[in-house]
Amino acid sequence: QLLSNQQLLYQVFHAINFYPWLYDPNNEIFSFDKRFFGGTDIPFIKSPQIGKEEILQRIYPDDRENINAQIRNSIKHPEKKGECEFRIGNRNDKFEWWKIAFSAVTTSSEKAPRICGICFSIEEVKQREQELIIAKDMAAQAELKQSFLANISHEIRTPLNVIVGFTNLL
Repeated sequence: QLLSNQQLLYQVFHAINFYPWLYDPNNEIFSFDKRFFGGTDIPFIKSPQIGKEEILQRIYPDDRENINAQIRNSIKHPEKKGECEFRIGNRNDKFEWWKIAFSAVTTSSEKAPRICGICFSIEEVKQREQELIIAKDMAAQAELKQSFLANISHEIRTPLNVIVGFTNLL
C-alpha cells in the first residue's frame, strides 16, 4: 500500500511539474528528483546530488543571499515553513524563475534538521507579470496624454470664450 501511494504521489508531481528536493546541512548536499534536471532548461548538472556552493553559483547573484538566509532560518527554526522565489541559470547565463516551498525535517540521529521541499518553475508567471507591468505603464502614459490634452483644451478655451464674449458685445 505504501509503495502504491508513493508511486501515485510521484505521478502527481510529474503531472504538475513539481520537483521534490532535500538539503542535508550536515554534508551541505542537495538531492533533487532526477526529473528536475531533465525537465528544465538547466543542463549544468548530471547528478541528482549537488553541493550547496555549486547550486548557489548557479543562482542569480541578487537572489543568493535571500535563499541562503531562508535555508539558514529554516535550520534554526525547524517549526517554520519557508518559501522564496529566485532565478537560476544554466551555463549560458540564461536565468529562469523558480519558486521553492520547504520545511525542516528533524530526526534524533542528526545534528541539524534536513530541509525538504518542492520547487517549480514560475517563469510563465513572471513573464505575464512583466507584460502586465508594461500594459499598466502604457495605460498610465495614455491617461497622462489624455489628461494633458484635456488641460490644454481647457486652458485654450477659457481665454477664447472671453474673446468671443467681448466680440459679441462689440
